[in-house]
Amino acid sequence: MRTISFYSNKGGATRTTSVFNISAVLAKNYGAKVLVIDTDPQANLTMRYMSYKTLENGGSYAWIDGISTIEDCFLAPQRMRKAVVKDAIQQCMFPTKNGEEPSYHNIDIICTRNKDMSETTLSNVEQTISTGSISKEVLNKVLAEVGDYDYVLIDMDSSIGPLNQMSLESSDYVVTPVHVDPNSKDGIPSFSTFFSERKSINNHLEHLGFYSVRVNGNDSYAKELTAELEGLLGSNLFDTYTKEASQANWSLDNGIPLCWYEPGCQIAKNYVALTKEILYRIEQKEEN
Repeated sequence: MRTISFYSNKGGATRTTSVFNISAVLAKNYGAKVLVIDTDPQANLTMRYMSYKTLENGGSYAWIDGISTIEDCFLAPQRMRKAVVKDAIQQCMFPTKNGEEPSYHNIDIICTRNKDMSETTLSNVEQTISTGSISKEVLNKVLAEVGDYDYVLIDMDSSIGPLNQMSLESSDYVVTPVHVDPNSKDGIPSFSTFFSERKSINNHLEHLGFYSVRVNGNDSYAKELTAELEGLLGSNLFDTYTKEASQANWSLDNGIPLCWYEPGCQIAKNYVALTKEILYRIEQKEEN
């Protein structure tokens, strides 16, 4: 089982979109069994992959209160954790195109509660970690109970707080989406510092690199900044990038990953190529 975190210290970097689509490509194109874990307090990945549940409940997100979530997994006593984790793992059900009934595609999720819709949220968990009431080893303990998966993908927010520290300290790999704008470029040094601090604790952690997202090929500034990133990052910058495209938003809105929603569109092809490059970089790391 390989655990891959998607982390950027800047907002708007398409971390959730990446996890949503890369997990689907792994399942569809590689026959992998995939678990995604939502550790972003906004719960966007949960709402996208579980949108059928919301529709079944008349548009209400209240179904989340009937299942265990990542918060419960973190806070559960050790003697109960295995049962809580088992209850928390939900099948991702979605149609392969509009008008079909939702079906299962070998992707599971551990959901989180939206920070505005519940009393027990990841913010509470983060405070508990900060006070030392629970150890930062707790995610490792959760991962030990999830069962047999080829890949676990973790969707993170942009903070450098205890929750994200724990996620990287429990991961095998991290990949970093970079929106082609000056704010993201300026955030690269602080990411590097954060990564180095986490690797000093988890020496198995490897950074697979940065990949550019939401690239507009007709934007002269984007072209210039891309060239600057290539010079700055060298081989740490993926060859693959994702373009700015409305299909990405439509697929998220419908809860259907791009490789099923519109597989022939350019951004769907971008995510297929990006997944391939991630797997290649993992292979290179493991050979070395």
